[in-house]
Order: sequence, then structure tokens, then C-alpha cells
Amino acid sequence: MSYIQCHFGNSMVDADIYLLQICATQLSPTFVLPIIFERFHAMELLSMNPLLKSNFLEGEQEAAMLESCLTFIASLMSIRTNIGANESDLDRLEMVSLLCMSDRTHSQLMELLPEKCGAPQNKDFDAILAQVADYKAPNFEASGSMQQGMYVPKAVVWEQLYDPIYVLLRAVHRRDFQTSMDRFTQYVRQSGLYPSYSSGTLWPPFRLPIATHPNYEDPRKLLLSRTFHAMLFVLLYKAINAPTLVSEQSLALVIYLLDMAVSLLHQSTTQGNEVCIREPIVHLLDDRVDLQLSEWFSTDNLVENVITVVNNVTLATSTAVVANSTEAAELDLESSASSASSTSEGESSDQDMDLDVPEASGGNVLLALPETDSLALVPVVSSRSVVSSDVAAMSVYRNPSRIGNSSHFRVMPALSAVNQASMVIAGAISPTPALAQLPYSNIRAITAGNEVTKYTNQISVDSNLSDTSPGMSTIQYDEGPESDNQHERLCVRESIISLLLRLHSSFSGHSDSYRLPQSLSQDTDAGRTADEDGRIGNGAFWIGKVLDKLSRTDPRVRQAIISTKLTLWPPRTAEDRLPSETADELREKEKKRKIKERQQRLLQEFATKQKQFMQQAMAAEDVEMDLEANAMGSTSSSAASSEATACQSSGSSASMPKPSSAADSFTMHSSYPTTNEGSSSEEYDCVICNQASPSTSERPMCLVVLLQATSVLAHKRSGPCGSSLALPVCEEDRFNLDKVDSLHVEMSRRVENLRQHFDESSWLTCLNIGYEGGVYVHTCGHYLHLDCHKQYLQSLRSQQRQQSLNVERGEYSCPLCRQLANSALPIATKLYGSGRGRPHEALGVVSCLTQASEEVKNMFASEPSISPHLGSNLMEAMGRVMEDMTNATFPHFRQITSTPSPASLFLFVQSIARTNLEIELMQRGDSIIQSSGLIAGSSGSSGSSGSSGSSGSSGSSGSSGSSGSGCASLSSAASNMNAQVMGETSPTPGASSASWISPGLELRFSSSPTPGASSMGSSSQSVSHSTSPWSLLPKRSCLLPLLHVLATHSKILNTRSYQHTWSRIAGIDHTESFSHSLARTTEMDVPLLIQDVPCLLIQMVLVLPLPVERRHFVCLVQRLFNLTMVQIVTQLSCRLGERKRKAYKTLSLSDWNIAALMSFIISKMEDVHLYRDEESDVEFNDNSALNVEGDIQQPLYKMALHFLRIACLLQFHLFGDSLPSSGISHTDHEEFVELCSYLNISYEMKIDTCLAPNAVIGYWCHEFGAFLANSRSLLAANDLLMQHRQWRGPRLLTLPNSYDTLFKFYHHKSCPQCKSVPKEPSLCLVCGALVCLRENCCKEENVHEAVQHSIDCGAGTAIFLAINSSTIIVIRGKRACLWGSVYLDAFGEEDRELKRGKPLYLSKDRYALLESQWLSHRFDHTSKKWIWHRDVL
Repeated sequence: MSYIQCHFGNSMVDADIYLLQICATQLSPTFVLPIIFERFHAMELLSMNPLLKSNFLEGEQEAAMLESCLTFIASLMSIRTNIGANESDLDRLEMVSLLCMSDRTHSQLMELLPEKCGAPQNKDFDAILAQVADYKAPNFEASGSMQQGMYVPKAVVWEQLYDPIYVLLRAVHRRDFQTSMDRFTQYVRQSGLYPSYSSGTLWPPFRLPIATHPNYEDPRKLLLSRTFHAMLFVLLYKAINAPTLVSEQSLALVIYLLDMAVSLLHQSTTQGNEVCIREPIVHLLDDRVDLQLSEWFSTDNLVENVITVVNNVTLATSTAVVANSTEAAELDLESSASSASSTSEGESSDQDMDLDVPEASGGNVLLALPETDSLALVPVVSSRSVVSSDVAAMSVYRNPSRIGNSSHFRVMPALSAVNQASMVIAGAISPTPALAQLPYSNIRAITAGNEVTKYTNQISVDSNLSDTSPGMSTIQYDEGPESDNQHERLCVRESIISLLLRLHSSFSGHSDSYRLPQSLSQDTDAGRTADEDGRIGNGAFWIGKVLDKLSRTDPRVRQAIISTKLTLWPPRTAEDRLPSETADELREKEKKRKIKERQQRLLQEFATKQKQFMQQAMAAEDVEMDLEANAMGSTSSSAASSEATACQSSGSSASMPKPSSAADSFTMHSSYPTTNEGSSSEEYDCVICNQASPSTSERPMCLVVLLQATSVLAHKRSGPCGSSLALPVCEEDRFNLDKVDSLHVEMSRRVENLRQHFDESSWLTCLNIGYEGGVYVHTCGHYLHLDCHKQYLQSLRSQQRQQSLNVERGEYSCPLCRQLANSALPIATKLYGSGRGRPHEALGVVSCLTQASEEVKNMFASEPSISPHLGSNLMEAMGRVMEDMTNATFPHFRQITSTPSPASLFLFVQSIARTNLEIELMQRGDSIIQSSGLIAGSSGSSGSSGSSGSSGSSGSSGSSGSSGSGCASLSSAASNMNAQVMGETSPTPGASSASWISPGLELRFSSSPTPGASSMGSSSQSVSHSTSPWSLLPKRSCLLPLLHVLATHSKILNTRSYQHTWSRIAGIDHTESFSHSLARTTEMDVPLLIQDVPCLLIQMVLVLPLPVERRHFVCLVQRLFNLTMVQIVTQLSCRLGERKRKAYKTLSLSDWNIAALMSFIISKMEDVHLYRDEESDVEFNDNSALNVEGDIQQPLYKMALHFLRIACLLQFHLFGDSLPSSGISHTDHEEFVELCSYLNISYEMKIDTCLAPNAVIGYWCHEFGAFLANSRSLLAANDLLMQHRQWRGPRLLTLPNSYDTLFKFYHHKSCPQCKSVPKEPSLCLVCGALVCLRENCCKEENVHEAVQHSIDCGAGTAIFLAINSSTIIVIRGKRACLWGSVYLDAFGEEDRELKRGKPLYLSKDRYALLESQWLSHRFDHTSKKWIWHRDVL
């Protein structure tokens, strides 16, 4: 291999080619060409005897060796490395060859160019590169894999510079050349410049060589020798008659050699000698002796030799007798008395052809052989090797007088057509009737002009062939009257012109396809113009190109072409023009007819099923529309009545079954492919057994999921959104980084304060712990049966251990998409409630919160219904996946108390839901507002969302305006819903057509935010089916099945009664007064004003029976929203100065609004001594006006958004409502109002009319005052109260643009733990810590520092930048991988290990991809080359 490699090619293969070219120009072609074929063991392949085989080559090796021999000759003729090309041309050619094989980087091009001893590097490298290649910046594939900066060839390279011969010379492997041809073919088809060749195989665009140096002779002079012309004749003849030997690639090389010969003839013709026109086709009576190629032609004149007809060829070795399988032969059998006598040694060949044929009257027996290529009926019994299929269709004529006393026969072919040439037989002078000439194997229909088959390696024989035109080959056997030597003669009657015309017709697909050019110019310029007029085409193009050049060379050639065409394809009569179909063609037509009929039947069946489905869907939609119309009519009539009447009507309707539930169930079942789990009868496809079945308690369906620990949320930083922290490159940067609080630090401080001041059973239920070490659940969206999953894992365990999977820990690859998974999430038998997808039904609920609150309180008071499927396989699956989630994270993350308890386990369970909701919100860019034209995906595993009949362009039904009660107009909602159900909404311009809903067809996509998108959703978002590498939102969501699993275990683990908590939140207690309720509240209970409200919402949803009713959910959200607003206003009051608080306190307001709430809270909190200002507000005086908007409203809207977003996500997953899709939310207030409208709640506090607001809020303030009085810690109270803070999303630390800056600071920096300089210093890109990679100095308990840091910083996930190699190392659990490099040189290339020493600069796109994979938890899916680190990193 090193012989042709770039580093040694200049001194090895190039030098050898130079030496051979010198020898070829100085030696006789009669010696050079045969010796080349002999060295390739291909001389026997030039024999006209089809039975003559090489003793060195096997049958399948002959074609490949012949191709290699022709490639070598073409290389000798065309390469000008040392005999004519200058340095600039050589560098360009070398660069083009490398680029044609593959796109290359700048360093690869410099490295792969051949080294020249003593020659400096080409100074024009970049200039030449700019001429032949375009730079393609580093990009990413659809899978997320990265590409470096590449140079791709320009169009001029493929059209003018691509030299396949030189590429073959430089290609180390043959596949490299094939790749270049594939790229060339792709360019030709995509460019549209050559549409006529799109249906055929393109030939390599061989280039004519440049002129040689004046001191050297042109090696192409070998191509103007008679020996080469004879070889050319034989190869063209075998290309027609033995295509299995001469492949299409070999034929392309033959045509290329002939093209070079004709071009050289044009160049050498400097004198205009007139030649006399003679007969175009010359019939020579003498024989050509097989393999004596130098004697075939009498001159070296190419023009003379291409028009010379070769009639007969005397074969070098006798052939076997083979009867044609498609020709009926008449056998003349003669009995002999000495038939049993043995023959002499010289007649052994005749003895081999004896036949045992029964006698018949008349002595003539007609054998009709079947139309097959089988040799079963060949009348030969011999010990010789089996005759090859290339001669299976030959007709052999044996002189009967030669056969001795043995049984013999003669083949009497049918009479030939008239006007056929006589056959000259050695030993006889008088002509004999022409025999029925049969070709080798594919002479079919070209002779008579009836049919032409395209060039192929397997062409059938025409069984009705009878004409003997030029090219019909027959082997004749004769002997002299006094000689016992046998002479075998092949009747050929072909010329090079006739062979080229036949090949042109074969490649064109129709007879007489070649057309002579109109131009008759013979000068050199005309020939050169023809050469340079494009070299891209198929076989017919190249053969026609050579024929055009030959016709311009000499008038005799043109006349020979015309005469040969008339002989091969004589003018036909009207009867001859009628198409004649063979048996093969009839079978092919019948096959096509049956295929077409079957396709029509399938299409008809599909259309029938589609029509039935459409009718069922339309019927279901009609029923649903009628029910909606009745519901809206009753709602509008009830709106005019009083509030009490509305509440009573709502209560009565709640106790009765809804008539639309059946229609809902049918609609959801019929639209299963595009909607999620909606009813118990919904079916799922198992990817293992391929059976569709519903999820039942005995055989539940499960989602393929990957459980992984995560601490991404813990790295949220305090401060305004949009700002980012930089990786320290100096000590000051390190100090500034340490000052910034993270969510992890804030939660640790909050847990410590709660632990000190409250009872454990109380504070464990007022917060979540999933920010650090939480469990994130990711799914690919594929289902499998629980029993199929068990059998699949068992089969994996029984197989040989797989290097990439830890089967013992439950890891497996999804059987369909091959993504990593480690658990199976069961699907509940009923996921959605009856009110799914009908947000307008809850519009009247906000006016009757009292009744809904009472119902919720009663549900909390009753014993929780854990599950009706206790002891079933469904419960077993839920318990198993809960165990997997527990084992997915580390013990110190899931247990924050000293001893485990049901309360701590309940905290871990409900924190899983909070973690997944927070991560989804973070992946959505902290905004759930969808851009116009896209429909949000449903929470189920299929990722599609929304109720039946929701359109992406119309958004949610509750987002079109809001009133004081937060309810949208009923009329607008009704009209909007009707338009959606009927499918009348037109698709948004520029949006996917899938956002339009037609009857019976519903396609939905879930949207994914792009990096840097506005938090208000104003930027465009991509759909999930075309997920970009930076898309954070997964294609499928499994939160709804996860909530059912968590709810089941929450009911088991919960020991707290939420009846008392709900009474305190809702402000209702019919059995006892507020004073009694306050007295029951112990001093160690956590006050409501410092509890985490989203945590309370999640807990109550998990404790209530699932699926939860919509009106109960709206009541929960409204009550908790009231608590959130009071918390925020209380927090804002602490920011006000003493003068402002006094001004707000003295306000006299009649209405209960934000200002009145601030005034009331200040008055209450001053009594408990919450405010202790050391400095007064100097900017505010008694004459200043209060800025209620700046002091209260704007901060309140911003702080309340987080709770509203969490509540919207819960509603989105629980009920399948489409997320709001408005593009007008550019401010916090606009988003605040829109989210409240989506949740059907009032965007102002709504307290029941039966209770005064000051009573409820006063109770909350009194709780907090009691805590403040008992704890006597104002600092702890303020920390717990200030929970509504602004956090910016987790981001990787910003890297400097130049890698040199990082390298200089950290290359010799000491490790902060062991105080020594690491051999392989590595930086954590999440927190900026410096660790010693793969060193024992900082090892603890056999765990190296990098692995331990991945646990402490990322719960098993860490991203390190290796300073000494510029590569990114990713640790995920027990695995690690080399991710790549985010620093590239000026040409977009990596410099791993810093070997090239090029300046490196930050690639922002790669760094954004790395960050997106970290945020979306996709390292396991995007990185492929993982290794087990075994805790030694």
C-alpha cells in the first residue's frame, strides 16, 4: 500500500511509470503491448477462441484482470507527471484528485499532497486551492454529529478537471475511486446540465492528455500501431459477443484508448495529403491467425485499419462441439461396421464427439432443442472441462469427411437469406451456401434490425435468427485432403466501424441509432473543438464521439460508416416494421400487467377504507357539534341568571354524566395515530410483537423511557435574564463567579432554615428537592407490552455481554429506534378526564368557586382511592418503574433527612413531577406561548396535543381577550370552536400544511424553542419532526403517564391531611371559625406565606383522584393564585422604604385592588414587626405621588409568571389543551393576562363573596406573625419570605474567543485540592472547577476526582475541557466519551492534542450545540462512542 501512498508516490509509482513510458516510446509496439498483457496474464483473453482459458486466472478473475491491464495502459498513455506537466499543473491535478475522492480539510490537503524530495512546499497552495475548491464552514448533521470545515470541489472540477485515470493512480483503495465516480454522477444529475443522460450509466470523464515535453516522445504512438488496432478489434468483438469478459468499465477504457489514438492522429496530421476514395468495406480472403495480432493488418494507418473487414480467424486451439440450444439442427447419421474400434491418438478429439443416437429411417433425425442455455442436450460426452456459457450458442460446422470410422454427424443449418457473402473454406475454392450464423451470446436482433437490447452482461439469444449479416460468427472445421491436422476457423466478417456501430445501438436501445455529424471539416481546429466540447456522457455518447472524430478524419471512414449502416440495418418494408414480440417480452408484459392490476386493487381497497373512516369521523364530529351547540345554548341562557342560579346549575350538571363523553371517546379512538391516550379502548402498537392492543391491568402497555439523574436546574443563577457568566481566566473572574448565587445554594439555605424552625413532617411538604439530583424521564415514544419487555431483557441477559449496555441495571436499546433506555413506564387504563379538550366548559366555573372548593375539601377529607388494580400486573409495573426512578439518582440526593420516613419518600416522589415540569419549562425557553401557526404537542408519548378539533392558527379558545373575571367571551369562544371542529380554518401562510385540520384527518406537531428565542414566544419555533441540533424540547413527552405513576405512589406515601391546608388556602370552614382554625395550627407548622405554591399545586393534583376534573383544577389554580399574589405583595412591601409604606398604609380606598392589598398587608406586617429599616427612603417625601405600577404591578406580573407557567403546563398535560398561540405577548403584563385567560382564572384576586378578603389574608398574615414572634429570627423570616426571585436559565460558562488565553492561564495552574500542577488539567464548563484528570493525587475511596466532581456538580453528568488537548470530555453516569472540540483553527478544523500548533478560536455553533445537548439531556442519544470509565477519570 505504501507503494502508491502520497508520501512515497513521487519516488516509487511515479518513477516506475516514467521509466515504463520511456521504454514504451523506445521499444517496438509489437513487443511492448503483448508483454503488458502477458504480465497481467491476459494474453489468452485476446484469443478469438472462446475455449482458450488462462492457466493462471480463475473464471471470475478474468474480467477484473483485463480491466486492470487496460487501466495500466491508459495510465501509461495519459499520465504526464514527469514528461510534460509543470509544477502548477501537477499541484492542481493532485489537489483535484484528492477533492474528488472526498471533501477534505485544509490540513488533509497539505498532508496528502505527494512529497517531493528536495522541493519546498508550493507557495501557490492557497491560490490553487481557491481556484478548485469552495470552503464549507463547520456544520452539523441531522443527527447532531459535527463536521469540520471542509473544502468541496467547484463545478469546474467535475466538468473540466476531474481525471479518473489519475484518481485511480492515487487511490489507495478501489472504493476511493468508486466514491469519486459516485460524487461525479451526483453532480451531473443535480446540476441539470445533462438531463439526457439521467437514465443511463455515466462513463468516467476521461481526459485527453496534454502535450509531452519536446525532449520526449508521446507514449500514445503505441495506439497508432497495427498491434493495438488488432487488440482493439478483439476487445470490441468480445464486448458484443462476450460481455461477461469485457465489462462496461473495460469497454469505457477501450473507447478511451481509441479516442486518444484518434486525437493523436489529428495532431500528427500536419500535411493535407489527398487520398483516393476506395471501397468502404474491403473483404479480405486471407485468414487472420488467432493471437498473431501484429499480422492482422498490413499497415499502421488507423483509418485503413478501422474500415478493414476481418472475415475469418484461424483459431489456435480446437473447440468442442456444442449444438445451439435455440437452433433446430438436422443430423445426418451414418452407421459404421467399425464403430466399436478405437481411434488413434491424433483422432481423440473426434472420439470425444461421438453420439449415441438411435437409428431412424432415412438416416436423418431432427432434434429440436429447448430454448435454454443449459448444456444438458449437448451431444458431447467428454472428459474435458465443461464448455463455458459464452460459446453455448455457437453453431459448429464439421467436415463429414474428416470423421473416420466412428459415429459421426454433421450440422445442416437452415438456408440463409439471399445476397449473403460466400464463405471461404481452406482447401476448397468454390463457394458454399452460407450457414446460419450464430453469435457468441448476444447478437440478438442487431443483425436484422428488428430489435435491439441495451448493453448488458446478460442478453438472451434470439431463437428466430436466420439472417447472416456482418458480424455473424461461425466456427468452421476443415482439413486438407492429405493432412490429418485439423483447421478451425471462426467466420467473423466485422470491422472496427461495424463493431462501434453495434455497440452504439446497444447502448442507445434502438437500432441504427448513430447519426453522422453535419460538419465535414478535417482541420485540426475542428477536431480539437469536438474534443473539448464536453466529456460527460454515457456509453452511446462516448462511442458516438469517437465515431464523429473518425468520420472527420478521412472521407473513407465516413463512407464506410454509411455503407456499414445500410448493411447492418437495411431499409425495411412496412411488414418488417411491425414489432415482433419474443416470449421473454410477452412474459415481461404479462408480469407488468399483473403488477398494475394488483396495485389498482390495493388502491381501491385503501380508498374504500379511507371513505369509511371519513364517514365515521364526520358522523362523530356532527354529534359533537350538536352537543356543543346545546351546551353553549344552555350556558348563554344561564349567563343571564344570577350567580347563585349558575352555581346551582353547575352543581347539578356536575353530578350527572355528560352526554358528550361517548362522542369524545369515539373521536379520540378514531384519531389515535395523531392523538394521545384518551380512553380505555385506545390501542398502542408494541414494537416487539407488532400487536396493537389497549393497556389493561393484566397486560399493560409501557413506554420505552430513559431515567437519568440531573442537576441542570441547580445551576440557575440569580440575576437578570440574558446575562451569562464567563469562565475565569484571571483571579478576579474567579472571585466574581463565586459571588453569584445559584439555585442550589438558595435551596440549601432554605432547607436549613426550615429544618431549624419547623417540624420535619411540616417542612418536608412545603418544598421540592429535585433541583439537584432529580430524576428526568425521557422517552422515544415507542410502546411495548410489559411481558414483551421482560422477555426482551431476558434475551439480552442470555446473549453475549454487550460492551455498550449494562443489562444487569436494566439498560436496553429500543427495539425500533435503538435509543438507550433503562425502564418501561406503564400506561394507565384511563389517562384523560371526561372534560378533555373542552376549555370552554369551564368558563362558568370561576363564578362558583365556593361549591368547587367544598367538593375539593370533601375529596381531601375522604380516604384516597389508591387504585382499583391492586395486585395486578399494572401495579407491579408501576412499582418497578418507581424502583427504577429511586435507583436512578444517588442516595444523598433523594434523602435529605437523617432517617427515611414516609414524608421524605413522599417529598422525593412529588419532586420528580416538579423536576420534569421545570425542565420542560426551561426547554421551552421559560415561555409556553406558542408562535402563531404551530400547535403544541400533547403530553402523551406520541407528542401530539390539543383537543380534537383545535387549530394551530386559532390558538386556545380562552386566549381571545379577558374580562375582570378572566373569562373570554362565550360567543367568540363558540364561533372559534365551531370553526375548529368544522375544519374551516385556513392554513397559516408559510406554515406547515399539517396545521390545517380536515374532517377525518388531524396532524399535530409539538413545537421546540430555538436558542436565543424570546421568552414571550415572539420568535419562530421549529416543529418537532424537523428537530434541529439545538432544539431542546423532546419530540415526545411522557409526563402524563408519569403523573399517574407518581399519583399512585403519592396516595400510598402521603400521611398528611390536606383538608386543613385547603381550608386555610380557600378561606372556608363551615365547622369552625377562623379563630379555632388558627388555634389548631401549631407553632411548628410552616405558614402559607412562605410555602412553595407550585409545590402545593403539584401535591394536591397528585393526591386528588386522577384524572382530575377540569373545574376542580381551575378551583385549585385560582385559590393558589390568590396565595401567590399575597406572597408577592408581601415580598414587595419589604422592598419599600419607611415613607412609602406609611403612604400606602394611609391610603383610603373603597375598592379591593392591588393598592388596597398593599395597604392591608403593610398594616398587618407592621404589627408583627417585620419591617426594621435602618435607612429611610430619602428619595420619597410626603408630597410625592405613589407609583403603584412601578412599585407593585410590574414586579408582581414578572414574579407571578413562574407559577402561571407551571399551572399551564399541568393543564396542558392533564387535559390536552393546546397551549396559547398568540404573538402579541411582548411584555410581562401581556403574557400574565394571556396565561390567566388560558387557565380560566381571574388575573386579579378573587375571594368568595361570603368571606371578606381581609379575613382570609389577615389569617395568612397572622400565621406568619406567629412564626416571626416565636422564631425571633428576622433574617431567617426575610430569607424564607423572599422566595420569588428572578433566576436566569442554566448556561455553560462563556469561553474566551482565543484558546491561547485559556492555555496560558491553566497550563501551569495548581490544583486547588492537591496543590500540584496536573499533568492533564481539565476544566468543568458548568462551574469552572479545575480537576486532575486520570491522576491518583485527588482520588477518594477509589473514585478519581473527575468522576466524583461529575456526581457533586451534575448528579453524574459533567462536561470537561482538557487543556492540553483542546477536546471536550463528557461523563454520563458510568460512561465517558470524547465529544469533540469547540475550538477550531482558521480553516474550521480541530487540532486534537495540539499537534499542528495552529491558533484556535471558539466555534460558537459547536458550543451552542454542546450546551443544548446538556440542557436537553441528550448526550446518551447523540454521542455514540462511549466507554466505561470505571471511576478512573
